[in-house]
Amino acid sequence: MVESMSHIIASFVAILLLSSVLEKLLDWKRSMNKISDYKIIPKKLNGAIFFIGTIVETYLGIKLVVNQFSLVDCLLYSTLLITYSGAIAINLYRGHIRISCGCGGVLESSELSWKHLLRNFLLIIFGVISYINKTSVDIFTFEFMIYMLTGANLVILYGVIKEFSLQQKKIKRIKSIVKI
Repeated sequence: MVESMSHIIASFVAILLLSSVLEKLLDWKRSMNKISDYKIIPKKLNGAIFFIGTIVETYLGIKLVVNQFSLVDCLLYSTLLITYSGAIAINLYRGHIRISCGCGGVLESSELSWKHLLRNFLLIIFGVISYINKTSVDIFTFEFMIYMLTGANLVILYGVIKEFSLQQKKIKRIKSIVKI
């Protein structure tokens, strides 16, 4: 049971990472602008940061998919999320919240909040669980496909719940304006 949960968590995190990378690559200019919006690094480094970030996220996503997530990978993953969290925390401290988080995929949001830090902390825990409980599963087996599909369904469920919550907030705002 623990082994299955660990595989599902690893699949979930892998799909989050890889879908995030895909969205960033499909609109890389916009992604570069999001990096610039944080106003932490010189603009001339945006390309390098974008390149390094997408390479690392792709690498980690693939390592999670093929169940080869080592201690070094876990540390790299944690460092990446701590770095992203640091950038978010700096902007929250500055009161600069009306910018996109730049996460990509279902994690993307148009405003920064402390919830991003909590989410990243949970994702770090998921990464540690994936490392600690890793056991081998041959890829392209039925069991592997079940884990990947379950992880994908969890990503989709996360996106649906997030969108539902956003729509509820919009309806509440509209009701307060219209006074229904």
